[in-house]
Amino acid sequence: MLWTGFFEIIRRNSSLLTYEDSNGEMQYILNDDGGQPMSDIPWYAAIPQYCLVSLATVFIQISTYNIGYTEVPLSLCGMSIALGFFMNSMGSTLLSVFVLLFGKYIPTDLNDGHMEYLYFALAAVMAINTFFTCW
Repeated sequence: MLWTGFFEIIRRNSSLLTYEDSNGEMQYILNDDGGQPMSDIPWYAAIPQYCLVSLATVFIQISTYNIGYTEVPLSLCGMSIALGFFMNSMGSTLLSVFVLLFGKYIPTDLNDGHMEYLYFALAAVMAINTFFTCW
């Protein structure tokens, strides 16, 4: 999440894509979705954050299945997998709460907001969780 927060700062501070129209005036290139100006940042700069989240998900799911099928008694195997999915859903619910708490920093035009606050808060919660898990 730290990288995602720093990437958001880099994205917001990058220049906006422009072009010169037939009248010689500079116009912003707008996205098709909401008509917002697009930032001049290469698409491949966003790859690390998606790869890190995907790798973390893979490692967590494999560990959950491994424990659920090898360490838990056979009669509780299904329950342990269901508990893993339940904990995953609780994490998603907690993320929804964070989005509600930081909603004022996430405007329609992301260039006017501070979405990195959400990412840094999530990184802090993850660090605290890791500390107490390892302690």
